[in-house]
Amino acid sequence: MFVLEKIISVIMLNSIFERKQQKMTFSVLLLTLCTSFLGCKKEEVIIDKKILSTAAISQSMLLNSPYKAGSDITSLLQSDVNQENEILIPEGTYYISKPITKTNGTINIKSDGAILQMVPSFPSGKKNLSAGFILTGLSNISIDGLTIDGNRDNLLNAGKNWTNYIMGIQILASSNISIKNCDIINAPSISFNILNSSNIELVNCSSVNGMFHGIVFQNCTNAIASRSKVIGIGNQGNDVRKGGIGMLGIGGDHLSFTDNDIENTSDTGTKTEGSNFVTWSGNTLKNCGKDGIKFQNLIAGENPGVEANLDFVTDAKIMNNTIDQIYNGRNDGSSLIQVWNAHNVEVTGNLITGGSKTGQEDGICIWSDTDINAKYITVSGNTIKNTNRFIYLSKVSNATITENNCENLVAPKTKYDGFTAEYSDKISVTNNLFRRSATGAIDGFAAKMYESANFELQNNKLENAYNALELSFVSSDSSSVSNNQMDNFSSYAISVYSTTTGTVLNSLKLMGNTLSRAGMATGYSAVIRVDPTNLSIDDLDLSNTKIIGNARFGDVGLEVKSDLKKVNTLNLTGFSVTGNVFYPASVDLTACKTILK
Repeated sequence: MFVLEKIISVIMLNSIFERKQQKMTFSVLLLTLCTSFLGCKKEEVIIDKKILSTAAISQSMLLNSPYKAGSDITSLLQSDVNQENEILIPEGTYYISKPITKTNGTINIKSDGAILQMVPSFPSGKKNLSAGFILTGLSNISIDGLTIDGNRDNLLNAGKNWTNYIMGIQILASSNISIKNCDIINAPSISFNILNSSNIELVNCSSVNGMFHGIVFQNCTNAIASRSKVIGIGNQGNDVRKGGIGMLGIGGDHLSFTDNDIENTSDTGTKTEGSNFVTWSGNTLKNCGKDGIKFQNLIAGENPGVEANLDFVTDAKIMNNTIDQIYNGRNDGSSLIQVWNAHNVEVTGNLITGGSKTGQEDGICIWSDTDINAKYITVSGNTIKNTNRFIYLSKVSNATITENNCENLVAPKTKYDGFTAEYSDKISVTNNLFRRSATGAIDGFAAKMYESANFELQNNKLENAYNALELSFVSSDSSSVSNNQMDNFSSYAISVYSTTTGTVLNSLKLMGNTLSRAGMATGYSAVIRVDPTNLSIDDLDLSNTKIIGNARFGDVGLEVKSDLKKVNTLNLTGFSVTGNVFYPASVDLTACKTILK
């Protein structure tokens, strides 16, 4: 008997509960192997693929707990919290009738699957006073294994309308926070709301069927949300009282979102506003409303009580995430990854699939709406499919765009260009594939540089667009388009021009490019067209460029045409036009002073 008392056998605990919009089943397996004299070995409880540490939980504690399933435990739980007892709540459904509160001190709660369900009369409508737990100024918080059921379905007023505002867990001005294996369901507003706090880990948690944001870190430092899930309530149109963002950071710094699943949010999947040093890694986002992942500065007046950063945020890594479709529940623009008013950002290794929706739909969008350009941007190794526009840069400097694989397998719903950089400077675009759908004018340009300067496009493949490449210049020292493969275009392949009178280029290199199957649409066109009307070029280099076949009768291969001699030197060494006959000539070079062949 002595040995038997030291051995705990297999315990199976099953709890099934169902609400109108959510059914969750927990299967709990506890395997504990004991020795006769050394005590119990630390084992784990698996709850719906979650791991709950049970080193300090014994069978007698479970059986002799004062918490009885089916009862209102508000007073008992509040008393234990006040006394800072270590609290163990066994598996089962319990009721709470008002918030559990704590100011200063510590809290430690463990459970193997307890459900705390708010009663219908639970207080609501007070933004900072309505939550399952309200914890303020604590030095240590540990909550493990609880489910909090807001017990509210299909509310007409939620989100930013505080009439029915109830949160799951709210934490303010605290530190050393660990929330693990906790689920918030049917909450009328924010599920996990953590403000002005530090050293936070939120692991293996979920927010299901919440009316507003899933997880919020506001003015927090060193906060991690990992292996957690947010499932929203879907498209709520433009009603900002409902729906919300899956995971949100406002202010603060050193935030990390890793290996999370976010689905069916009414607004953006996950974003930060005014936060610095942010990482998104290994997340999966599906069917989000406005944007997938968004890193931006803080907009003045949008978050009362938070000081606006009107300039820039800095340092973000957006790596190895999978983002599958946005349906644009909000109508003020959308991107699967968006970076707004930010410096020092890496967007690498992401898998992005669009839905080719009507309107703006960028795979990756990086832009500034201030007088200062976004700087030091890397976009590399991403795969982008079926978006209206692949990559969009506006007012960006010192950016590297490399080794991205971008392809439309279906026609865009709205005409955009594959890659666009506008009002930008010092942009390097190398070793990318930009392949449109070959369905006509709606495909736009494969790549477009508009009112930009000092850029490099090298070793890219530009395919299946209406036009291959458009280059609109402002005055600059040197730009280069070299060794690119351009294939299958309805109209011209390369167009060079400026919209500003008196634009001067010291050097433009269009060298070593191969252009094939260009100029198949009706009407006159040139395969390469340089329009010097507003543009003077000192050195224009087209050496070793090849135009291969299939242009229409009536086209020219190269046109540099003007009544004035606007190009000082044109280098055509190794330039060739082969294939179908061009008429009236393969070249028209009336704007050139000196031609080198």
